[in-house]
Amino acid sequence: MASHLANRAAQIRSIDRAKAALKDGDRIAFTSCPGTARTATFTGWDGNWICCKTRNDIAARSIFKLNGLPVSFADPPWERYDPATGRPFGDHGTAAQALHWALNVYEDPSGGLDFLQEWQQGGAWEEWFEFYEWLEPWPAERPRRGTGALAAADIDG
Repeated sequence: MASHLANRAAQIRSIDRAKAALKDGDRIAFTSCPGTARTATFTGWDGNWICCKTRNDIAARSIFKLNGLPVSFADPPWERYDPATGRPFGDHGTAAQALHWALNVYEDPSGGLDFLQEWQQGGAWEEWFEFYEWLEPWPAERPRRGTGALAAADIDG
């Protein structure tokens, strides 16, 4: 669910960028299903879809050239990651990873339970930053830490 909402928010941001940039008569190059490059002349909008003479279903994130110059309306790479967690916005690991971490870090079950409750509500990053260090930034650059301790990437499921 969280990744769906993050993806939808990224789509909305790309639409907003495209609406600010595109003008009638602009030449756009975009990818079409199944990944075929196409060109067209921008004629307007149909809701959140970009239109040309023959189509009304061009997504803003599929445009890669505007008037012959490279362009991207997608989020720049530095905006795709939450600086508080080092992971994509809305990505707090899987439930299996959170449970594995809570069971292996805490000897006292109440500490693990507190973490799991905060994790479920999306607020674990505020107090349990070491969980996100254990998860490592997404995508994981290496499967094990320098200390040899397991990282989340090593856990099945």
